[in-house]
Amino acid sequence: MQQYADMLLQVNKVAAALTAYEADLKKHPNRFNSLYGAAFCSKKTGDEIKAAGYYQQLIAISNSNSDRPELALAKKNLQEATGKGIVSAHK
Repeated sequence: MQQYADMLLQVNKVAAALTAYEADLKKHPNRFNSLYGAAFCSKKTGDEIKAAGYYQQLIAISNSNSDRPELALAKKNLQEATGKGIVSAHK
């Protein structure tokens, strides 16, 4: 399902991709790529609260020493959401 979601995102079907990522997360909770995809799609569709939740989950399951670019982007987006008051402080 995650690969299907990735394909949908590549052809700019963001809402459909989000649905597919969320379906994948029901079967495979805490899958890194699906969490990142769901966060990215949520933000693209304007749901910053949902995006922040997925970014928080992604950071929580990841190694804090990881240098994956997705994590750097997740932390940046979470800082922006905190600055806007969308979420309170994050870890």
